[in-house]
Amino acid sequence: MAQSYSVEYRDKEQLQNFLAEKRILNNDRLFLQVFFGSRDAEKIKEFQGVMRELLPDCHLIGCTAEYGIIQGKIEKCPVFISFTQFIHTKIETCLLEPGMEPFGRPSEDLKGLIVLAAGSGSRKENIGQLRKIVENREIKLAGGIAGGEEGALVFTKDRISENGMAIAGFFNPELRIRCYDNISWKEIGPIFAVTEAEGNRVLSINGIKPAQYFEKYFSTYFTENLLEAGPEFPFLSLKSGGREYRYLVRLHDDGTATFNDAVSKNDKFTIVYPDIAKLVEQGREMTGEMADFAPEGLFVYCCKRRYHFLKRFTSEEVDNFQWLAPANGFLSRGELTDEYLRKGKIGSFTCVAFGFSEGERKPPEKRPPIRYSISSGMQSRIILTNLMEESKKDLLKLHHELDYSHQYFKSLFDNNSDIVFATDPKGNIVRFNRAFKEAFGDEQFIGKPAVLFVQPKDVGMVKRAFVRTMKGKEQTYQLELPVKSGEIQLFQILNIPIIVNGETAGIFVFARNITENKKYEEKILQLAYYDRSTGLPNREKITEMVKEAVEKRERFAVMFIDVDRFKIINDSFGHDIGDQVLVELARRLNSILPENGILAHFGGDKFTILLKNETETKNIIRLAGAIKKITDRPIVFDSHEIYLSISMGVSFYPHDAKDHQLLLKYADIAMNRAKRMDGTKLMFFSNEMNDQIQKRFELESYLRRAIEKNELFLCYQPFIDLQTNRIIGCEALIRWNHPVIGTIPPMEFIPIAEETGIIHEIGRWVLNEACRAAKTWMDQGFGELIMAVNVSAQQIQHPHFLDYVNEALRRSGLDPKYLHLEITESVMLFNLEHTKKVFNSLQDLGVKMSIDDFGTGYSSLSYLRNLPINLLKIDRSFINNLHCDRFDRTLVQAIITIGTGLSMKIVAEGVETLEQIKVLKDLRCHYAQGYFIEKPLTEDKLLERLKKERR
Repeated sequence: MAQSYSVEYRDKEQLQNFLAEKRILNNDRLFLQVFFGSRDAEKIKEFQGVMRELLPDCHLIGCTAEYGIIQGKIEKCPVFISFTQFIHTKIETCLLEPGMEPFGRPSEDLKGLIVLAAGSGSRKENIGQLRKIVENREIKLAGGIAGGEEGALVFTKDRISENGMAIAGFFNPELRIRCYDNISWKEIGPIFAVTEAEGNRVLSINGIKPAQYFEKYFSTYFTENLLEAGPEFPFLSLKSGGREYRYLVRLHDDGTATFNDAVSKNDKFTIVYPDIAKLVEQGREMTGEMADFAPEGLFVYCCKRRYHFLKRFTSEEVDNFQWLAPANGFLSRGELTDEYLRKGKIGSFTCVAFGFSEGERKPPEKRPPIRYSISSGMQSRIILTNLMEESKKDLLKLHHELDYSHQYFKSLFDNNSDIVFATDPKGNIVRFNRAFKEAFGDEQFIGKPAVLFVQPKDVGMVKRAFVRTMKGKEQTYQLELPVKSGEIQLFQILNIPIIVNGETAGIFVFARNITENKKYEEKILQLAYYDRSTGLPNREKITEMVKEAVEKRERFAVMFIDVDRFKIINDSFGHDIGDQVLVELARRLNSILPENGILAHFGGDKFTILLKNETETKNIIRLAGAIKKITDRPIVFDSHEIYLSISMGVSFYPHDAKDHQLLLKYADIAMNRAKRMDGTKLMFFSNEMNDQIQKRFELESYLRRAIEKNELFLCYQPFIDLQTNRIIGCEALIRWNHPVIGTIPPMEFIPIAEETGIIHEIGRWVLNEACRAAKTWMDQGFGELIMAVNVSAQQIQHPHFLDYVNEALRRSGLDPKYLHLEITESVMLFNLEHTKKVFNSLQDLGVKMSIDDFGTGYSSLSYLRNLPINLLKIDRSFINNLHCDRFDRTLVQAIITIGTGLSMKIVAEGVETLEQIKVLKDLRCHYAQGYFIEKPLTEDKLLERLKKERR
């Protein structure tokens, strides 16, 4: 019968006394396992020398380990020795390293192996060599991966290795062995698929980076602790043919992840968690079976993480072994069994026991006590995992129900004779049916914008319909689309929002071809409501449309246009030429017609424009200016140049009248008044409006000469660093001092400058003057100062804008880094691709970009991310009640957090009180500007302020 002993080794003398006390003699059937608590190779070598001296014929394997299992107790390792004296069993040991063969050709008497392994780099190759031994043979194997924060060592009596395996083989045809392997997992997480992988490294899960996936489904905290808790939260492979586990080894900076073993594309996994109740149940059952086996000794290898996670349970599990037979071993970083080895795997979070007996033994008449207690902590975890398991079952049930619904939906979608397709929130096609493919061809449409199929003239209308649908409103409209044959055909379109959890996740588009129906309808309507020569709505049609607009109580304008002295054209060139002049005029008017405008031929030489949802005088003036431009160009027929002069009259609903006939009449009256004036002219029915128009025309005339007469000048409003309270720069603000009218506010003349195009000349002057001033101040010794200059959306779109900026910098000699160009969020609505190119060019030049009045316009995180923005200016409307309105404070804090997170500086505009300054400092805002700091100053006043501050 085999005998087992254990001792804590201190020195040679103490060991000699122990050997004498236990009567352990030197012989070749003596087997030792040694567990060193420190990775000290010199001490191990010293110990090997002692063993070769005292027990030269024994067989020894050992490893470094933090914890040992000695006589059923788990204790911190100094140096523990486990002795097993076999009677009939031959023992062989070896240190297996890559390229070596263990035991040569082992005999048929080999019944069991104990393996202590170190070195993750060579472990896989060594496992492959061991697998050759146990394949197709009844050989039992147990062991563990040696532990230690600084790496592990394994050794025999003669050798040490940091990447090998210390192996003991037991040769005895009568040797009986029974293994215990207690592990059970419960599936608790969602199923995910590996969409891209290279070896052990996973590049994407469900189409996104692994780090993103883990944070999305398991929280940031869980993800950060996945590495430490790896074997505690392994991932179960859902491949058929057996259960395989992977656990996380490393999360890389690029978001990819390395696992402990190879992973392939399309592999599916779910996260699992120890099934504590099952572990306890299996522990009782398997320990009972081991008791019936009646072992003479037990070698135990238990996962260290299991011990830390289920400390009480693991201690009781090992203690139960001691009731059966002497139980010795260590806490490992991974466990080995012959079953794992045949699969080429290493176990984790398990407890492995190797029970042995050199002959038949009767089981005890009464089983020793098998004690397992479930602590309150374990009970809580059992309840939690059961809840998670039930939640997963509910989710799977819901998934099946959704899949069933999906089949219904797919049938309706794919078998519909009308065209059906779906888009994502960005308008990209995500799905389409067979009718769509038949209409538009076999190209790859998935992921492409739906507007690619739309003619350029309809893009605006389609985009507006899309936006309204995304807001939850169904949209019905007709649209001409080119089909795969090249023809343009008419479709009746229905947009329906796709609502998911109360949010619009995209839209469904249904399209029915109504080309033939429309042809018949149009023929009838054309005869009744449209002028034959121009193709425009006739008098009856426009009158009906004005009436409908009145009934809908829409605000709108009616414009009458009349060709002056048209009778002379008819008399001079004939009625045919006169008709052609009207056709050409209709074409030109249509070319500049705004989207909300409807042009009609009222009769004779008179045209009418209905401007829906339009009561802004400035927009009417802008349209009149465009009409003037197209009529100033001569109309050429048969080498004759015909110059036109037109008169325009406008009336407004409901301001001028609430009856459609009166509105038409008043517009006609205003037009006739305009005919009394020379040239192309515009007259509003309201005298009050005429006064405004006259003033506006005067301002435009004066503004064109303001630069050359030196009537424009700049004021400068400083802004300070909230940490130092020092001025770090200022904003250039334009002023106009007219010799007669006096000071004219920018809000009056800047809109005129933008509408007339004078803004480009003014903006060029401002850039030159501001850069000159900034350079002069710095040369005078006032230090580095930022010069902020406002730039309009129109300026950004100008083809020579970059040239103007370069010119100002070159003339002044100002370093580009001190120039900050401020634009409002509305600039994002104008040709975003061009705007992005301009911004990037300015950034390459060194010029900084600021967003002015942030939060009041086209606020979008997308342009903050995609455009090179250096500074955000929080609009004054958020600052006004900052110290007393919690909502405003929260908004300001959010803007500061977002901007700072994107490496932007933040300026608070409109600061007027000390309380606002204090709150902004608390919120860690960078800069502030406003009347509390300083009002806009002339250049002389600003320099005086700077001199005082710099003293």
